[in-house]
Amino acid sequence: MADTRRMGGRLLAAAALALGALFVVGTPEPVSAACATASVAAQAATPFCSQVYDVDLTQDGTVYRTAEDYEGNQVDLALDVWEPVGDPADQLRPAVLWMHGGYFQYGDRTEDQDVIEDFASRGFVVVSIDYRMRPVPDGEGLAAPLEEAVVDTRDDAIAAVGWIDDNAAALRIDPASVVASGYSAGAITALGLVHEATNAGSPPPVAAAVSFSGVDMYRTLPARAGDRPVLMFNGEDDGIVPIGAAVNGCGQTVLAGSECDLIRLPDAGHTSGSDADRQQAIGWLAAHGISQLSGCEPFDIPAVDYTTTTTSATIPTTTPTTAPPTTAPPVVDNGTAAPATPVSAAPTFTG
Repeated sequence: MADTRRMGGRLLAAAALALGALFVVGTPEPVSAACATASVAAQAATPFCSQVYDVDLTQDGTVYRTAEDYEGNQVDLALDVWEPVGDPADQLRPAVLWMHGGYFQYGDRTEDQDVIEDFASRGFVVVSIDYRMRPVPDGEGLAAPLEEAVVDTRDDAIAAVGWIDDNAAALRIDPASVVASGYSAGAITALGLVHEATNAGSPPPVAAAVSFSGVDMYRTLPARAGDRPVLMFNGEDDGIVPIGAAVNGCGQTVLAGSECDLIRLPDAGHTSGSDADRQQAIGWLAAHGISQLSGCEPFDIPAVDYTTTTTSATIPTTTPTTAPPTTAPPVVDNGTAAPATPVSAAPTFTG
């Protein structure tokens, strides 16, 4: 079953390439493995970073929600569950809610099999979901997702977290250790899940967010005390989410009083990340309260200068001048992009 799904993932990736998506995997700056020097005792107590497990697809196409699509039809949304095989049966496990890319227009839960299986092999229960999508109107291309699509996907992801909570005991998941992660459109959604303001005023449903080639479209001011930490991986040569937009977005999160760490990937395009990136992410999660990773060596994120200008013609951004500044940063207008939105009026999708 797993081999069949891996082949399906490769075919879907090829189809995405034909549609113009970029999947250029870059190499991050060299770092030591996040758990390479963890003590033997710590590794024995916390195996999630000390060995690689086999993985198994234990749920295939389980419906987690029925919702109304953009045409008014009721649609069943499905998820897959991938679990590590042979991890200690008496220990709760962290989980990754994984969301695929595709401009909120195409793709499904079977994509990104390398990412899914990699996280599962490191001890995470990985829940990969389908979500509602809608086409961009003719003539508007792929560059800017519709606000309604972003909101629908956010709501579907919140429902998926609810499903994880309801099934946590059966899956041996620690509900306090659910991490939102995704690629491209899925990364935008993951970033949205850490914001209190996008969850109807309730606390964020996840412990942290790890974004691959995403940008935060849910920022609000003033600072939100309930926010969770964010880690972003973005390619220096990304033509879809330009590095300037990622730096600006992360800087605005810092401006809002929340933690955002950014890893810039040299010579990388619009990428779903590498094995080394995911190892870095585990080290970062080890330093940010995921208790099952307490035996892992934390990974120190390199400092990023948030003073930048954007060359993006697809994502309106603003430019923080310091981190964090005390006043709203100036608007960037590069002559080709639509006028940028001041940080005080950054888009907020409340559904």
